Amino acid sequence: MPYKPNYLCDLYCHTNRSDGNDEPAELIEKAAKLGMKVIAITDYDIVPPRDVKKRKEDRSMQVCPQLRH
Repeated sequence: MPYKPNYLCDLYCHTNRSDGNDEPAELIEKAAKLGMKVIAITDYDIVPPRDVKKRKEDRSMQVCPQLRH
């Protein structure tokens, strides 16, 4: 049975630039395939890469680049 998220919004995601497992583009792709509508990339002490801002314009979901201290 395929995984289906409980919510279509996740405002606390990390990439491998922090303590997550995926590159920013991979995280966005996976979230889009799951049908997510909004994700926030909240890596620790690092500004989200430019490709996140570019990629968010290409998707039907909203990507919110954030910075967590």
